[in-house]
Amino acid sequence: MPYQWGEMRCFLLILGGGAVLVVLAAGCFWLFYVEEDIRGKHEWDAANKNLQSMGDTADFNALIPPEVPEDQNLAASPIFQVPSPAENNNTSLSNPLRTALKDIAPNYDSLPKTGNWLKDESTDWGPLEKYLSDRYNKVFDHPESNLDVVQEIDALCPALIDLRREASVKPRCRFARDYIVTPPYNRQYGSTTDLIKLTKIINLHALAALHTSQPDVALKDVETTLQIDSGVRQEPVLVSGLVAAGLVSIQLGSVWEGLKDHRWTDDQLSRLQEDFQRIDFLADYQLSIRGEATGFFAQTLDYIRDHREAAALVLGMSNTEGSEMTEPFFARVISWTMPNGWFDMTKARGVTLYFRAAREVVDPENKRVYPERSDHLKQVAGESVSLYDVPDLLFGVSSGPVISSAPSFAEVQFRVDAAVIACALERYRLAHGAYPDSLGALRAYSSHDLPNDLMSGEPCHYKLNADGTYLLYSVGWDQVDDGGKVAYKKDDPNALDREHGDWVWQCPN
Repeated sequence: MPYQWGEMRCFLLILGGGAVLVVLAAGCFWLFYVEEDIRGKHEWDAANKNLQSMGDTADFNALIPPEVPEDQNLAASPIFQVPSPAENNNTSLSNPLRTALKDIAPNYDSLPKTGNWLKDESTDWGPLEKYLSDRYNKVFDHPESNLDVVQEIDALCPALIDLRREASVKPRCRFARDYIVTPPYNRQYGSTTDLIKLTKIINLHALAALHTSQPDVALKDVETTLQIDSGVRQEPVLVSGLVAAGLVSIQLGSVWEGLKDHRWTDDQLSRLQEDFQRIDFLADYQLSIRGEATGFFAQTLDYIRDHREAAALVLGMSNTEGSEMTEPFFARVISWTMPNGWFDMTKARGVTLYFRAAREVVDPENKRVYPERSDHLKQVAGESVSLYDVPDLLFGVSSGPVISSAPSFAEVQFRVDAAVIACALERYRLAHGAYPDSLGALRAYSSHDLPNDLMSGEPCHYKLNADGTYLLYSVGWDQVDDGGKVAYKKDDPNALDREHGDWVWQCPN
């Protein structure tokens, strides 16, 4: 009996000790979570106060563009009405914009090829006229077309006529985007990319109008695209900002070819100058980055904090087996055991960095861009990728691509600025029969001061060549004057390298 009692006492001591250890461990874990949650809340509160001291806000609603009355809104036109997911069924026929373009370009790959103005390549009208004639004959079952290229495009895509008419009476543009859908990564912006296809067709129509000596029609095409673009540019979403930059770059092709062939009149050139001087992609960069910070980054972190089943997938801790997405065991464990405070810490660090980029990388008021500041912030983001600090890891791997978007906005702004200068140069040529020796001679041919090189703050580089052409360029993202030499990507010799070499406006011969 004494022996049995000794065994029992030993067992009870072990059991009691284990219970104490469990309680202590639980207490430690509880204190850890409480401490991390308090730290996270403190860091997020401090980030908000810092934003407010800078005149900023983390309230995404403050960035959402105001509604526009339907009778003033070009985006309210029937061609832009986006069906609900239930109505769409992922078919082209249920989307008015895709339906409007299907006869002239059945799919994206079938878009007719135009010139590449960035590489000084004009449109080759032989293959293009054959493409349009073949499409016309196929769609209308007509063995022969007696129409010119403008008439064929209008027949294949009559919605363009309606769109130009609507643009004449509806001066504003605001697309109906749903900014409050959760989770944020499920918000639908697919129709934004459809506008790229539309703009390529409008640019084609403008080129055709210039080709057939109808510059007034071409000008209306350019202004219609810029009006559509104004609606995309005011969306506080990074993908919208990048698409807006793409739309303008596409439409600049017809402006450039009109200059090359000397199709524009002085009045039309003056209107183009006014249109382009209203564009500010530096301010758009700021809006996109702030919107990405508050409307996507912060809201996504809040969502996955409250819906841990989505955390592993969103944070990149998942793999794919066949067509099904599965979450590895350790990813699920990490996502379910992370303290709420870690999400707040990540949110605070990411939002702070994004807003720093918006404030420091560009200066819209003085029309300047500072690549070295962008590089510094990318380095800050890269140094945060530490396996030993989960909030920094989450922040680092997600912020780099956003910060890296600055060159896209800066380069297209140079193209817009160069178009303003090129229009002034052409106006001078129309008046004097030749281009001037310097940009200083253009004061009478612009209602505003000519834009400087946004990369250096100095006047854009300009040189009149012996053959009567000119060289106009920016020192580019690397801020090194390469004498107007363009750089191409090492892995794709046909693609311009935005971050090296000069940015050049190719002079029309």
